[in-house]
Formats: sequence, C-alpha cells, structure tokens
Amino acid sequence: MRAQEFLVERWTARTVRDYFDSKENNRVSRGDFTVSRPFDQCIMFRFKTVPDLTRAFFRMAEYYEGNRYTGSTAQDIDMADFLDNFVDRSGSVDYFKFWDGFNITDQSFESWLKGVGKLGQAEQLVVNTVKKSLKRGPYSIIGVAGNTTGTDDHELFHAMYYLRPAYRRSVNKLMRE
Repeated sequence: MRAQEFLVERWTARTVRDYFDSKENNRVSRGDFTVSRPFDQCIMFRFKTVPDLTRAFFRMAEYYEGNRYTGSTAQDIDMADFLDNFVDRSGSVDYFKFWDGFNITDQSFESWLKGVGKLGQAEQLVVNTVKKSLKRGPYSIIGVAGNTTGTDDHELFHAMYYLRPAYRRSVNKLMRE
C-alpha cells in the first residue's frame, strides 16, 4: 500500500481537525492521549493523532529496530541518520504521518532510556507514565493513534508474543505448519 493510500484510509475529519489544532499548540500534553492496560504487564498509549504518536515513539522504535538489525546504540540515532533515512528529496517527512502503531519491549525501552540523552517533551510524558505504571519487566509498551482495530490487534499480538510463552509457542507452531 502506498503512503498516500494509507493516509486516505486512516485519516478522518476528526484526526485532520485534531492535527491542525495541535499545530497551533505544538506541545503534546497528557490530554492528547489515554492510557490503558489491555492485560497484565502491557500498557497502551492511545494518541489522538499519528504525528503526536510518532513524536513520542519514533526514537524508541528506531532504536529497537536498529538494534535488531545493526547492533547500533541509542546514541547512533541522531538527526543526520533521521534526515538521511526519512526526509525525501522534496523535504517531506512521511514518518510522522504514516506509522499508526508501535510496540516496545521492556529490554529495548530500558536500554534506549539509558543512552538516549535529552528526551523530547512527548517522550518524557511516555517515560513518566511507564515508570509510574510498570515497575519491573517483562513488560510491553504499545503506542497507537486513533481507533483502528486492526492496528490495535496487530500491536497487541506483538505484546502477547513477547509476554506469554504459551502464546509464542502456539504461534511458532502455526508458522512451522
């Protein structure tokens, strides 16, 4: 699916209105997301808009994905890497419009937090909430935008795979068949 088709499918009149309202007040606040606990050791942040979600989660997610594939550290995720990888030649940054769901494991979160340095304002809100809600691992942090059941299910499946060994064994068995 192309990015334009994805955005047309995901954006509604309300998310567009919320997005432009947030341009006037550029700081993410606690009122811009809700927090739930879908199951034990899992916390879900539901942001009103995709841009707010990605502002809060993109460095965590890129750290997690980068570490899985390249062995990089939190300090390696810098502005130069971001510009090289996510800004197209016309200056558009689709990253902050495209991703409507993230999942982060406790190990990745704690490792990222140790090395990331200064946190953005939206990141700090997420970190504060996680630290108050989840005292020890294993745990999973999910971030979603809007009310897209498919995205919720997808991210919850990741969390269950990580947190529930019996679920992981069943999925692995199905994948081998």
